[in-house]
Amino acid sequence: WNKGQISPFWFLWNDLPRKAEQRYVDRLIDMFKTRPNMFIARGGNNRVGAAADFLVAQKCDSLYIFSDFEDFVDEEVCTELGQKLGRAKVKTYVQPAAARTEHLAVMSRRVAGRSMGRELPALTDLLRPQKEEAAPIAVAVKQELPVPEGVRFATPRKERPVDPKLGYNHNRWWDDNYRERFKQELKVVEYPNFDIVVNGPEARALIYLKTKEGFVQSPIVFGYYSHKPLFEESSGKTYYPRRKWLRNAEEPKFDGNEFTWKMILEDEITFDVIFWFKEDMLTGTYTAQIPPNGESDGAFIFFSVPPVGLERGDTYFAPDFPGGLDLDQLRQVMAHNHATFYLPVQAEERLGVSWSRLGFKKGENVCPYNILYRTLPDGVREVTIGGRSFGERRLQARTTSNNLLLSTGTYRADIELWEGFQCRLVRPRDERRRERVVKTEAISFSIE
Repeated sequence: WNKGQISPFWFLWNDLPRKAEQRYVDRLIDMFKTRPNMFIARGGNNRVGAAADFLVAQKCDSLYIFSDFEDFVDEEVCTELGQKLGRAKVKTYVQPAAARTEHLAVMSRRVAGRSMGRELPALTDLLRPQKEEAAPIAVAVKQELPVPEGVRFATPRKERPVDPKLGYNHNRWWDDNYRERFKQELKVVEYPNFDIVVNGPEARALIYLKTKEGFVQSPIVFGYYSHKPLFEESSGKTYYPRRKWLRNAEEPKFDGNEFTWKMILEDEITFDVIFWFKEDMLTGTYTAQIPPNGESDGAFIFFSVPPVGLERGDTYFAPDFPGGLDLDQLRQVMAHNHATFYLPVQAEERLGVSWSRLGFKKGENVCPYNILYRTLPDGVREVTIGGRSFGERRLQARTTSNNLLLSTGTYRADIELWEGFQCRLVRPRDERRRERVVKTEAISFSIE
């Protein structure tokens, strides 16, 4: 690879445990940034097939699969990749972790044989030369970061919509289809700490935080999602476009403290979204009919926390800093904001290993807005968002019971929270549960 050959490293971002010292991770990232024959993949439903197709299309001559920092080589991944690439005459090389164990050594030999490769030197020799001595572990001293000039936290405004040059109104003026989907303002519910704007004809709501002086930041979006698998014979690939809304079974309406959308989607599938309004609290859930012929639909409801900054030409703008900041200054400002993810002990047995690899643990995890996260954890019972950018307001979103927990979504493999993120409630694909209203499978919002 260092002689001009096309032999890429494939680095699965989720496979690197957080226990690796940060300087080694930084060096690995720098290596990927400077070498064009490497690429970073993120875990997904078809990561192996997509990676194999990509490598074949790039006419690679070999692939080096590594495991490091006491991690392990995934036998199924290696075997499947080796078989797929072997048919295209691409050689696959595997190697175990530098810190060998008997189990790892035996497994790696078996995987190497089955995936038509051979063992290579550990990648730690590249990242951590033998002559380099490990740096002592230092105790971090928390220091107050300076606030750049021109920043005013939680800048209030009188009107709900934010200046489109500074924030996100989520109306997508360039997307006629998107504007048609949510063109109706059906209801506005006003509370002391926030306003809720209910849209139609499809289900959506915007949550505007407000202080005594006015509205702050861009609105939080509550919405729904459902897809329809589409197989393309020419490419042999399956795509998952959004399942189209056809009509409403009846007009969205208020009934007491309850608001309901009764939607009919492609294939005449019903999808209902239900809100319950209480004082200073909003609770939402959904019901979704199972598609015919065993099709998937990936149905869920979600809320999206908007980005706190808007980028234009390497400069970042927001209502709090309309004059713009560079990235370093933006990170100084975002250090004053945080999100807390509460991971319940009931989910530790199922998700504990995944949490640990991402640097999370059971209980409360306080995450500053200016730190890079590989991805966010699943199995979340409660999310709390606050900080100086939100004034005295604090958003709390939680599931109504431990029966169903939140999944998270980010827009790429590594992200900082100020760029925005999403939390999703996915009900089990069981028609006895998903096609009826269950109040213990819902998301509850409150603004303190």
